Amino acid sequence: MKAWFLSLTERERYLLVATFVFLFSVFLWFGVWQPLTKYQKRLKAELEDNAKTLEILQGAQQQLASYKPVETTMVGDTGTSVQLLISPLLQNYGLNNEKASSEAKGTNGVTLKLQEADFDKMISLLGDLESQQGIYITGMSLIPTETPGLTGAQLSLER
Repeated sequence: MKAWFLSLTERERYLLVATFVFLFSVFLWFGVWQPLTKYQKRLKAELEDNAKTLEILQGAQQQLASYKPVETTMVGDTGTSVQLLISPLLQNYGLNNEKASSEAKGTNGVTLKLQEADFDKMISLLGDLESQQGIYITGMSLIPTETPGLTGAQLSLER
């Protein structure tokens, strides 16, 4: 190889060395430098996203710390049938319509079927049943409706 290189004219040797230097520079540019700069930009973008996420989570943490824990006090009558307790609460929340039905499962349980019920009101009702009456959901099946905010539901409730 050395003999071949020395057999070239001086001009050919300079041209060959210049070509080698150029190709080596191109290899370094496209094979090393550009991938590193792309990687650095991607890491910088991820770092910025993580910083934004951290700010959001810290705000949420402060918000959660400001909430008071829910006190669970049982005010409900434990001797009354669950079905009898639920009827007035359904009326209070505006969920007692012709499309609502309930079926007793003994004195401590009920199956409640709601159609086209306001989801927010239903969740508030369930929260009150749990916190004030000691009645818990043992089974829940939600049925979507075409109207936003309304849902169909079949709930199994027990004390």
